[in-house]
Amino acid sequence: MELKDIAGVGEKTLLGLNKLGIENVFDLITYYPRKYFVLKRSDINLVSDGELVIIDGIVISVPVMSGTYGKVCKFVFRLQGSDKIYNVVVFNKSFLCKSLKIGEYVTVIGKYDRLRNSIVSSEIRNGQKGYF
Repeated sequence: MELKDIAGVGEKTLLGLNKLGIENVFDLITYYPRKYFVLKRSDINLVSDGELVIIDGIVISVPVMSGTYGKVCKFVFRLQGSDKIYNVVVFNKSFLCKSLKIGEYVTVIGKYDRLRNSIVSSEIRNGQKGYF
């Protein structure tokens, strides 16, 4: 089987795969990313400033779009974690601003700023506890 025979692999995807050195199905199956993260829940009291954290909590404020700067947009909301309340800042994901509701349970992944007690989020997952 060739890569072009796989459903969803078009000309553009094929070119991208070829740039990564993936020429056939065996190459695709045995391709491993150069860099990856092991995801586990964080104890906020043990993490260093600027460290990647994963926190579960409940949205306790309406997400507020606080500005659009060129192509960059930002919104902020408050998250009730297990032990305290955090400010969560999200860049370039305005579609999430409309979908987050007060009382919704979410998992936030991002860098923790101890001084501001905030998390600059790289990803937010809606849903039930134990998602990761």
